[in-house]
Amino acid sequence: MFFKRFEGKRLFMVAAVLTLSLILTTCQSVLIFEQLHGGLSAVSLATVDLIGIWMDRVGAYTQSLEDGTFRAAESVAGLETLPLDWGGFQLQGTRLMLKNADDNLGCPGLTGSYQVALTDNGQLDLILLEDACRLRGTGLSGRPLERVAP
Repeated sequence: MFFKRFEGKRLFMVAAVLTLSLILTTCQSVLIFEQLHGGLSAVSLATVDLIGIWMDRVGAYTQSLEDGTFRAAESVAGLETLPLDWGGFQLQGTRLMLKNADDNLGCPGLTGSYQVALTDNGQLDLILLEDACRLRGTGLSGRPLERVAP
C-alpha cells in the first residue's frame, strides 16, 4: 500500500517536471526565434501590410492579394500559371488565418493559424499556432519571408 502511494506521488512529480520542462523549452524557443529574426513586433498588422509577393529562404513564393486570397508557387510566374497552394486568408491583429480552397489538391479546405509580425528589417515572420495541413505548417513556420514585390 505504501508503495502504491509513493508511485502515485512519483508519477505526479514526473508529470509536473515534464510539464515545466515543456513550458521552459517553449519560452526559450520563442526567445531564440525572436533573437534570430530581429525581434518580433507585437503591433497589430493591417491586411494591406500582407499584400504583395513574399519569398522564403528556399525560394518559394507566396502572394497575398487584396481580395483576401493567397497563392504559393516555386516561381513568381508560377503564382499565375501553376500555383501549388491557394485559398483565402484573414488577419485579426497579429493572428493570420489561412484556409485552403476546396479544390486545392494538397490540403483541400484545411485551415491553419499563425502568429504574424513584421521584423525591424521588414521581413514577415510566421509562427505556427495550429494547422491541419501539415505540409503548409512545416513550410511556413520559422522561415522569415522577404517582400519581393508590392
